[in-house]
Amino acid sequence: MKKMKSEMRKKYILEPPFEHFNENLELKPYGYQALFNILADKHLSSTDQGVGVVLANKYAWVLVSMSLVIEKPLTESQQLIGSTWYSGRRGPFFRREYNVVDKNNQTICKGASYSVLLDLENRSIYKQRQLPFEILTEELTHLVEANPTFKQNLEFVDIKEGQIENSHLDGLGHVNNLRYSEFVYDCFSESQIKELKNLKRIELYFHKEMQKSDRFVVKKGLNEKTNTYQIFNLTKKERAFTFNAYFDL
Repeated sequence: MKKMKSEMRKKYILEPPFEHFNENLELKPYGYQALFNILADKHLSSTDQGVGVVLANKYAWVLVSMSLVIEKPLTESQQLIGSTWYSGRRGPFFRREYNVVDKNNQTICKGASYSVLLDLENRSIYKQRQLPFEILTEELTHLVEANPTFKQNLEFVDIKEGQIENSHLDGLGHVNNLRYSEFVYDCFSESQIKELKNLKRIELYFHKEMQKSDRFVVKKGLNEKTNTYQIFNLTKKERAFTFNAYFDL
């Protein structure tokens, strides 16, 4: 099975939509996440491995974590240039790097994600060494520190309850990963929203997928050093999502 050509050379035009900016004209946290999603979708679709694409008639990519570093906060919608590449595998976890720059080649944000291949027939994670499609060319350049799983043990307090509705589902019938971050952003305090210009790093961990009609609660970690939020599925009684935000105050 032949290998793909180097991915790092490919560039893609990106532009954040106006609705991803808040009332202070600062990009909401999930706006950076959306840029990475669009970048990955454009790139993987060009190789027939796109997000939402069924691979080898039975597999699909599932995002399990994402780490973003914000170097130049966006305060207006503008054309950006993105690049992304496969950067290694750790067990069943496939790592991918993301780099987004402006027209002057200044870095806006950079990061990495971990994904798994899900067998859609039995909902199991693909663990074989041989991939069921064209082999990815591994680029060892890592842009940020990132991990596939969340390991901190924190105490949380309930903030806000909600329920998965029709509008939260995507084309595969899944809760779109942006929705989890939107639920968390809706629980930000006014002081946190005012400090978005100082947001430096975001970590997202997707533990268990929620489904239509699932009830959930957004919780906030009782730790002054980090802004950690967690979504707990009340229907299935399991952790669904963890969100870490780091501010430079």
